[in-house]
Amino acid sequence: MTDSRPIKYTEAMAELQEILRKLETGEEEIDTVADSVKRAALLIRTCRERLRSAEQEVEGALRDLEEDEGPAGASAAAASQVEG
Repeated sequence: MTDSRPIKYTEAMAELQEILRKLETGEEEIDTVADSVKRAALLIRTCRERLRSAEQEVEGALRDLEEDEGPAGASAAAASQVEG
């Protein structure tokens, strides 16, 4: 890629799929196989980082939500269990 913006997860996955398709079908020229494999490794690292980041954001949001509920949320949950 020539631009300097970070690649999005979906773009990285699409590029990975294209590299894999070319390797599987023999469409990739032997002269560029090593470069394609290196690019694929970089894309895989990028996807893993994006997934870890998203997971941390979701966990943080859920923690914040639980903290917002606090004791009142816990009391309401306990009361609904007693009623049920």
